[in-house]
Amino acid sequence: MFGIKSTDAQLLEEIMHEVLDIVEGKRNRYRYEKATFSDRKVQHIADTAYLRLQAITEAKQKDMLAMGELILALDQMKSGVFSPTHIEGYGSEVSVISNSFNAFTLLLSQQFTQIVQTLHTYASNDFTPTIDKGNQRGEMAALIEGVNNLAREITTMLSTNLQNGLNLRSEASFLKQAMESLSTASNQQAASLEETAAAMEEMTSNVQQNAQKANDMASMAAQTDA
Repeated sequence: MFGIKSTDAQLLEEIMHEVLDIVEGKRNRYRYEKATFSDRKVQHIADTAYLRLQAITEAKQKDMLAMGELILALDQMKSGVFSPTHIEGYGSEVSVISNSFNAFTLLLSQQFTQIVQTLHTYASNDFTPTIDKGNQRGEMAALIEGVNNLAREITTMLSTNLQNGLNLRSEASFLKQAMESLSTASNQQAASLEETAAAMEEMTSNVQQNAQKANDMASMAAQTDA
């Protein structure tokens, strides 16, 4: 390199290769932190490269941490836990992935929270709440529609049962009135039968008395003729 000592040029070249190897993932340790050059401009270049490498390495470490958090969140989802995430990426690709994943987990958590709260309300015999499907499609839309259909079906069933109960109460009231009328008529007829029986007994007694009188008179007449 023109104007630079060969030793400085060689060392700078080695540093550049080292930086590229670390950036590309071929190496994980920088060996030239304390490298010195006789030329101040070359020293500045080497120092700047090292600072940039430190920034890149730190960002990569943070991105690796972000990816670890993302994988952990996915494992939790596999076990049925759906909580919002706040993963922060530093590299452009990881940042896009992290932001999208954070938005996804937030929406998913809100949807499941609403579904659980609605089902708890249903458990209290209040079937008025429904869930807004919004722009959801696929399985989530089917799940929301299924919960809403459940509320509608139960409401229809309860309305039918209520109407049947009202009809049954009306029929029971009518039957009670009919039974009361029948009981009253039966009591009246029983009283009439008692009166008739008493009258028949009285008539029978009168007939027996009259027959006895007729027999007595016939006996007296026969004695007189004799």
